[in-house]
Amino acid sequence: MKKTLLLFVFLVFSAYPQQFGIGFTGDFLTGNTNISYQIGPTAFLNYKFDALPISLRADTRFYYGNLNSEGFSADYTYTDLSLGASVNYYPITWHIEPYFSAGMFYNANYFSKNGNQTPLSDGYLHLLDNARNSISFELTAGLKFATETPINFLVEVTQTFNTPVDYVLSEGEPSYKIIKRTNLNFNSLILKLGLLFRI
Repeated sequence: MKKTLLLFVFLVFSAYPQQFGIGFTGDFLTGNTNISYQIGPTAFLNYKFDALPISLRADTRFYYGNLNSEGFSADYTYTDLSLGASVNYYPITWHIEPYFSAGMFYNANYFSKNGNQTPLSDGYLHLLDNARNSISFELTAGLKFATETPINFLVEVTQTFNTPVDYVLSEGEPSYKIIKRTNLNFNSLILKLGLLFRI
C-alpha cells in the first residue's frame, strides 16, 4: 500500500511541469487580545505546478512576544517554534497574483514568567497553566508581485486558529489552590511581508 501511494505521488508530481522556490517573511501580530506584541521570521520552501493553479509550501518559523500585562499576575514572555505545511490556490495568472491557502502547523510553545507574581484586585493570582505544545489551523490571503521575474514580493494576512491555553485563578501562598480554570483564546491575525526566490 505504501509503495502504491508513493508511486501515485511520484506520477502526479512528474506529470506536470513545476518550479521550486525558497523564501522568507517577516511576521507581525496585528490582532490578539491576550498578546501585546509578537514578531518573528518565517523561512519556507514552495513547490508550484506550472499547469495547475496550486502550490505546496513547507514553513518553519520562530515568534517572540509578550502577553498583555492586564489580566495576569505576572509578566510572560512567549516564544513559539513552528513547523507546518499548506496548500496555496491561485485563482488568476497575472503580473500580480492573489492567492489563498490553508495549512496545519505544529507549535512548540514556551511561556516564561518574569519577575514576581502579584494577586490582582480580586485577591487571586491570574496565571497560565499547562501551556502545552499545540496544533493550529491557518487560513491565508496573499498577493504575489512581479510574478514574471525570478524574485517575487509577497504580502500575506493569516488568521490562525490555535489550541486554547489554560487560564487559572488560584489562591496565593501557601496553598496556591486553583479556584477556577478557563480557556484562553490564542487565535491571532498576522501580517507577513517577504520575498520568494525561484530556483
